[in-house]
Amino acid sequence: MKQIAALPPHAGHQTTAAQAMLAAMAIIGVTDNVVPLMAETMGLGQFYLLRTLVALPILWVLSKMGFGSMMPRRFGAVGLRALLVALAMVFYFSAVALMPIAQALAGLFTSPIIIVVVSVLFMRLRIGMVRIAAVIGGFVGVLFVLQPDVAAFDWLILLPVAGGFFYALGSIVTGTMCKEESTVAMLFIYLLAQGLIGAGLLVAVEIWPLPVGQGADGFVTRGWVWP
Repeated sequence: MKQIAALPPHAGHQTTAAQAMLAAMAIIGVTDNVVPLMAETMGLGQFYLLRTLVALPILWVLSKMGFGSMMPRRFGAVGLRALLVALAMVFYFSAVALMPIAQALAGLFTSPIIIVVVSVLFMRLRIGMVRIAAVIGGFVGVLFVLQPDVAAFDWLILLPVAGGFFYALGSIVTGTMCKEESTVAMLFIYLLAQGLIGAGLLVAVEIWPLPVGQGADGFVTRGWVWP
């Protein structure tokens, strides 16, 4: 028997969830506009590593203030979620540095469509017409922003879409396997994964140096740069 894709009563008030999402998008709208500026002189690996080093002390303070433990209950599930979301952000931040932020966000926001497809095909969940209409409307909006041209296809468009794919998988893992985890624990493991990926990218470009473009074009292949 198929299950109904509905939130259980203890999952939290939907209005509160919507308000939290709007607040998050407002913050992201400001911070993500700074990424293209940093991409002019910094590389993706350095950006990822510094992000982790700056955020970890803040997260430790939040944990001490009682916002939740930094240690997850199920390390495997939280680690998988962290890896998927960190990979999603690699593609997304690369896209933000190389294309207009509206297009990068539109590509990332293919994730709800992917969540619905995975939920229906692989998790055998049933969704209502309202959710189907919302996903279709979102997909049409993505097409309006990305404006894909079959005759002159730009592979750069696939960067944020790949980010949306991994972000969708991370969201599914969060909702199905990490319900009992604290936000602080999930964020802590995510930051560790992010820092390891950043350090790995820095080591990789040192061992196998690649051509570095001028300005933001060199964001992905640029190594460590001192101020």
